[in-house]
Formats: sequence, structure tokens, C-alpha cells
Amino acid sequence: DDNPDIAPGVEDICDGADNDCDDEIDEDAASDDYEPNDTVDYLLGEVDDTIEVTGWLDDDSDVDRYRFIYADSVIDFDGLTVALTGLDGSVTYKMQIVDVATDEEVFNAFNTAEDTALEFELESTFGSDSTQFRVVISSLDGGDCANPYDLEIVHSDWW
Repeated sequence: DDNPDIAPGVEDICDGADNDCDDEIDEDAASDDYEPNDTVDYLLGEVDDTIEVTGWLDDDSDVDRYRFIYADSVIDFDGLTVALTGLDGSVTYKMQIVDVATDEEVFNAFNTAEDTALEFELESTFGSDSTQFRVVISSLDGGDCANPYDLEIVHSDWW
């Protein structure tokens, strides 16, 4: 804050209050390891087994974007599951999944107040489904560090 007489040096904590008196609530209460991912995809790498991400949206204009590589062989029946979990109904999240190579949207859904998760499963087929996917998470009604989500990406090998 620019006023040295008001809470100098105080750090925000995730409590819904403006601890550092800069007219923003909880804006730096916790660090987001995946920033900047509002306009640029954060590359998570190749999913060999499981990738887990905990994130949150600051408000209804915040968007989180992740990209991962899914690689399977031509002779395997591999599976892919992408789940947005930890939802308690207080925030309406939207999860969109896009095949980067084709720019095809393969999943798009909102949670309801009763949903504890949103889940996408790639149908397992004989042959390679290898590609890169983008996961975009946004919300209709905001969010904050007190309402995190968990993103879990699981590559299962059927052999």
C-alpha cells in the first residue's frame, strides 16, 4: 500500500479481508505456482501416470489454462481421465478441454451446486490417441483462495 501509516509490511492472508490495506482482498495471500496462465497455457508436460494441480480463480474474470501431452502407443488400450474436484457448490466452475492439434473442443461443462466434480474420460480405442490437450478453467461467479479446485489428469494403461 502507498500509505506507510496504514498496515506497513503486513502480508495478506487468505481470510477475505484486506490485510495490507491496498483496496484488494487476498490478492497476494497465497502464491499461484501456475501463473501466468490467464492468457498463456501453463505446460504441465507429458502425463505418464497422474498430474495433480491445486489452483483457484481470483474472481469471475480470472481464467486458468493448462496444457498437457497425452501419448499412447498404437497397440495399447490406454485411458485418459481429467477431473476437476474439490467443488463445494459455492463457485460455479466451467471446465473446457480442447484437442490442441485439431482445435476441437472435446468437453465443456459447468458444475451445479450438487456436483463435487466435473469429469472427462477419453474413450479408449485401438490405435494411438496421442495429442496435446488444453484445459481451461473459469467461473461464472468468482472465486478466491479460500475456494481452491483440484485438477487431476490420469493416464491409465490397460495392459
